Amino acid sequence: MAASGTGRVRDLGRPLTWGMSGYAISVLVGTGKSTVAQALAERLLRSVHVRGDAFRRMVVNGAVEMIPPPSEKGLSSGHVLWPRSVSAVRDAPPGGWRRNRSTRESTTLNEILVQGSVAAGFEEVREEFAAVVAEEPGGPGAQLAAYVHGRQVVDLWAGEEMTGDSLTGVFSSTKGAATLTVALLVQDGVLDLDEPVARSWPEFTAGGKGGITLRDVLTHRSGLVGVEGGLPLEEIADDRVIAARIAGQRPLWRPGTAYGYGGFVTFAIVGEVVRRVTGQSIQEHYEERIRAPYGLDLYLGLPEALEERYLDVLPWLATPEMLEAFAANNTPSPHSIGGMSYNLSVFQVADVLDFPNHRVVRALGQASGGGVGSARGLAALYAAAISEVDGRAPLLKPDTLAEFSMIHSTGKDLVGGDRAHYAVGFKAEGLSYPFLSANAFGHDGSAGSEAFADPRGGVAYGYTRRRAAFGFYAPENNRLAAAVMRAATAIS
Repeated sequence: MAASGTGRVRDLGRPLTWGMSGYAISVLVGTGKSTVAQALAERLLRSVHVRGDAFRRMVVNGAVEMIPPPSEKGLSSGHVLWPRSVSAVRDAPPGGWRRNRSTRESTTLNEILVQGSVAAGFEEVREEFAAVVAEEPGGPGAQLAAYVHGRQVVDLWAGEEMTGDSLTGVFSSTKGAATLTVALLVQDGVLDLDEPVARSWPEFTAGGKGGITLRDVLTHRSGLVGVEGGLPLEEIADDRVIAARIAGQRPLWRPGTAYGYGGFVTFAIVGEVVRRVTGQSIQEHYEERIRAPYGLDLYLGLPEALEERYLDVLPWLATPEMLEAFAANNTPSPHSIGGMSYNLSVFQVADVLDFPNHRVVRALGQASGGGVGSARGLAALYAAAISEVDGRAPLLKPDTLAEFSMIHSTGKDLVGGDRAHYAVGFKAEGLSYPFLSANAFGHDGSAGSEAFADPRGGVAYGYTRRRAAFGFYAPENNRLAAAVMRAATAIS
């Protein structure tokens, strides 16, 4: 936005003082000439930029009030103005910044309080997070955390019930925790990625699966994406039930020739190998070797004593037009590859999003999608994987890190399409976010959670949201992760 006299500033009845708490300025963006000193107008205009497609009101500590009214002639309506400079909010209180929203039809304000802290140099991340939650329809609830070289630099949250300690369903971000557990067992020499699954699990040989390796399963190249005929909730919540059902199935394609995402079943297969080789489940290994030693708020099996901290995942919001478009392009047959991956013989979309809201799912901690956690827990998981944290050496040694972050499956996922690319167990995040390095790895989740590590920059990122993102995709992660990476690069 140009820093010229293209804005009008009107007095709200208080002294016009910039950047000091207890004063307010209202800004109208349009073509009228300035009615206040040109210097003040130019300073104000330099500090804002337009963010579109919503009519909003914003207050920062009572210092700056910006209201772009749609009714006044010559004004640019339907846009949001945010202070761009850190100086505009340097007086923000320890409790955080307040963002007020309204619509054209109502002047009732819904206050959004962004809480938490950021390290010096990461103020832009806080601003971006504040903008994201202010734009979120239907009442926001989100958390954002990040580490750089083992030091936490971002810890933010917003939402009526959300706190930094809140736990919610992270869906397939669970796979990151499960994969890190498997990586440690490979690092120890207990598991071999290239050993056939059937060597430790003879029943798996049925249906021509005798040559499928652990690597094939972890890279989604096994031809096994779901249980034929589907499973009811109580059964698909249980990895051992899934494993028993899938043992007799035939692959849907020749193993190794294509890849397709096994949403609910991948780590039931891997978990059965782990159980047969070690006598313990993935969940038990994770708890003993990773979660408990680091005190992570990320659970594969939520203790009942922590249930009071859990916030249900809320269904996504969409217009009828959005739903119609989604249904036209995302309604596979229950017996198709995509339908099997999402258990659509039994589930509807709403059931997928409601999955972690059932106690049986949270209690068992199904290793493909039943995890419960916070942004802090997700970010700390990946920080522990690549960095020294609290005097502990990184969990992954260089050779293990290189093996599990190497891109294996790219092109077109038979379930997820062109956007899904995989390393070993993890997603190949460098192909999803071009500002990350080639060997960045992590995993997102259906409601919009995201978590990754970028070993080159020593960055670990975690994000959760309470209300599911429409279409199983949360585009705000592009903005938030990019802001984190810019700040991390600037301080390095």
